[in-house]
Amino acid sequence: MARRVCNQEQADIETALLLTSWWKCITIGHQEDRQTLQQEAERMQSMAGYKQVNILRKNLDQQILRMFLAIDAARTVEETTKASRMHHGFEEINGGTGGSTQAREDWRPPNRRRRPQTSSISRRGEREDMESARESARRGRVFKSLRQDLGFTLCHGPSSILSAGRGVFLEGRARIGSLVGIYPGLVYLPEHLRKAEEVAELFPDPDIFLFQRYDKIVVDGRAAEKMPHNEYALAHLCNHGKPNVMAVAYDFPQDPLGWGGFPHELRPYIPNAFARPRSLLGSPDQSALIQSVVLVATTDLEDGEELFLNYRLNPKHGSESLPPWYVPVDAKEDQRRWA
Repeated sequence: MARRVCNQEQADIETALLLTSWWKCITIGHQEDRQTLQQEAERMQSMAGYKQVNILRKNLDQQILRMFLAIDAARTVEETTKASRMHHGFEEINGGTGGSTQAREDWRPPNRRRRPQTSSISRRGEREDMESARESARRGRVFKSLRQDLGFTLCHGPSSILSAGRGVFLEGRARIGSLVGIYPGLVYLPEHLRKAEEVAELFPDPDIFLFQRYDKIVVDGRAAEKMPHNEYALAHLCNHGKPNVMAVAYDFPQDPLGWGGFPHELRPYIPNAFARPRSLLGSPDQSALIQSVVLVATTDLEDGEELFLNYRLNPKHGSESLPPWYVPVDAKEDQRRWA
């Protein structure tokens, strides 16, 4: 039986479809003529709902694959560079690849002025500082590569909203319709939350890290630190405000027959995991490797711009149960979202 689609969900599907299709026309097709884009928008709005969903899925697949390939390339280059440095270091110690055994045996480290004795705690601190510096340099090279390939990276820092804690910022530039982030964390399917005590285990959630999709699948961003690392998996840190990104449900594809699906070599970068094993009958979609949520830019994003998301908290809970800082961006949208 097909799941009933509410008015707000259908509106979100159409919006995400138009945004990602515009991105495809501008970025891949290099077509920025407003009349052409308007005609494309009208054509898609006239499509049947299931066709819109299929095209949106393909648009997101294309951008996710592009992002993950860029991550893989950046990390592969970094690992190759690291291995090369180690290799050259060993060569230097061994007197070079062409050196004789005797030359390698006669090798001695260059004379250095003897350092004053330091405590083990001090030496440990120095090692940690050096390791931190190397890791920072490594991240810098990876981010530089990603920015060259995709045009942008993400970082987190103090939010521009007072008392909001951390926020997510874009470094570089992203065109409207760009897939800019992924919501990391544990994924709870409806079969995982059938009992009241199972739902109760997820609360309280004072910092609003739980994200519920329209299909009742929940992603818990509180487990983000335990997920596989992905440079763009910062969506759980986006603050509520006038949105410049929108959240869109995304399913990493899987072919039940094993012929296709999301590339195996890129799966280690997926920042999600099931909270509990899924059953064959309880899972809503066997063609999904795992369900997630992604962020799509609703406008052109500039360097240093903070990303804001409309949380659309459920007004049925009453104002007394909502966070005191929460101010609806569009109260009617909130109502339609939870209708």
